Amino acid sequence: MQFHDPTHDSQTRLTDAVTSARTGNTCEPGLPGAEAAGTLLRSDWYALKLLNQFRIFLLLAFAATFYLTDGFEVLGSRNATLFQLTHFLWMVLAALFITTINLKKPSLEVQFYLQQYIDILAIAGLMYASGGISSNLGVLLLVNIAITANFAKARYTILFAAIATTMVLVAELFAGWQIGHHATHLIDTAMLGVALFAVALVTTSVIHRYSVPQQTTQVQRLSTEQLKALREQIVEEIDSGVLHLDSSDHVQLVNTQAALQLGLSADALPVHLAHLCPPLWHHLQEWRKHPDHGVMALSDPTIRQDVLPHFLRLSDKSLLIRLEDQLEIHQKLQQLKQAALGRMSSSIAHEIRNPLGAISNAVQLLGESEKLDVEDRDLVDIAYKQTQRINRIIEDVMQLSARSNLNTENISLHAFLLDLAERFTEQNNLAPGTIMLKMQSYPDAQFDAHHLDQIIWNLCSNSILHNTSSQTEIYINVYSEKGSQPIIDISDNGPGIKPSDMDKIFEPFFTTRSGTGLGLCICRELCRLNGAALNCIPVSNGSCFRIQLSDNTNTIKPPAADDDWDWKKAA
Repeated sequence: MQFHDPTHDSQTRLTDAVTSARTGNTCEPGLPGAEAAGTLLRSDWYALKLLNQFRIFLLLAFAATFYLTDGFEVLGSRNATLFQLTHFLWMVLAALFITTINLKKPSLEVQFYLQQYIDILAIAGLMYASGGISSNLGVLLLVNIAITANFAKARYTILFAAIATTMVLVAELFAGWQIGHHATHLIDTAMLGVALFAVALVTTSVIHRYSVPQQTTQVQRLSTEQLKALREQIVEEIDSGVLHLDSSDHVQLVNTQAALQLGLSADALPVHLAHLCPPLWHHLQEWRKHPDHGVMALSDPTIRQDVLPHFLRLSDKSLLIRLEDQLEIHQKLQQLKQAALGRMSSSIAHEIRNPLGAISNAVQLLGESEKLDVEDRDLVDIAYKQTQRINRIIEDVMQLSARSNLNTENISLHAFLLDLAERFTEQNNLAPGTIMLKMQSYPDAQFDAHHLDQIIWNLCSNSILHNTSSQTEIYINVYSEKGSQPIIDISDNGPGIKPSDMDKIFEPFFTTRSGTGLGLCICRELCRLNGAALNCIPVSNGSCFRIQLSDNTNTIKPPAADDDWDWKKAA
């Protein structure tokens, strides 16, 4: 598939063209813009080359007529030497123009106007050498002015017509002064001048009438191309995946994000959606049958990410499909839940915790009374335990909302985990070797030590709480995958987690046993604050939680002589 990704050169060309279209300037940089007649375009280098070829052909025709025809006495009839010299210099310059045009130096504007000046001078010289206005070579000046009108502005064309008329008039007056009044034909010279101005005006008028609609069409075309490129660029920059389908469900446009989400192959567009992504095609058919029922998330082994498609009909009967990352939606929902807890925590601190403290103290004092019988004392103990449980929930909620206390430091994971395992084993009265460490490297992590201690302590506590076997075993494995950031896996030999609960265990207040249901939610939030990630990894036996640390770590390989790094039991 060819996804729209304009290259830098095409963007530059489009920008230049649109800018020229807006300003009416479609000429070579530095040249005058479009006016009533033609303009010097970048593509006119080829036209200039054709003009020079015409010039060379005309000179060859003059040479053949002058040197090979004995009976034709017009050319050079007044001054053969001047004719030969003018013809020779004009031929040399025409040959030189071949090189300058190929090199494109100097600029197109300079070369064109310089050649027009030289042509007028050369034709005027040949006319004088061939008998003046009576030689009828003035027709070449008319051709020259007509050609100029096709390239230059209207005022420049009229200027060249004035220059040509002046040159012919000067030549006639010079002939009358040198030869006599009988060699001067002022009426014919005036008629030629009028003809030159008429050709200039008529030609520029015709070209203007033709070129204005053409330029308007070009501006509209360029504006359409610009808007199309702008739309495609906007679609490309959107974070969501976007597909555009025509009325026959052929995919016309796919942005990069959609290609990554769906794992599309490199087929050429357009292609039918049923062939491009069958699961999305089936969702589209269901939406068309029941447009008011909403659309379920798209989850299929053939696509890379779970996405939620949104279908939008356009006015031209085409269809726009927007794909949202389901994982991102879930994360936003979690953030909203946590934000709600944060807003609620301040109310909890003042409206619930203070009265709860008073109730807890009263229950304690009541329990110290000697007048209570056994049954009443049991009821008091139950009340006290429940107040402590409510207090723990409040503390967890307040800790979840307290995100500002972050004290990042450099932690040696090897020493840190050994100390944590020793403390946890001692405080929970576990048998030696309950926690086993395995470290393939000795990395240093940038993390809040208190947070990391709380996270791993909570995960180990869950392993003990949910383990039904006679001997609990907890494994802490530290390693890296292909040079990536360090990973800490905390696993156990317990019953594991039900697949149906895998997506719920990190939600606030979700629990399958006694507890607040906030422990894992707090652990994930603490990891996020430290630039890490906490996830539950499916395993065949027991459960496994993975902490993916951030990139700002320093990893040190174990000493070569130390081969005792494998599964160390913490006493």
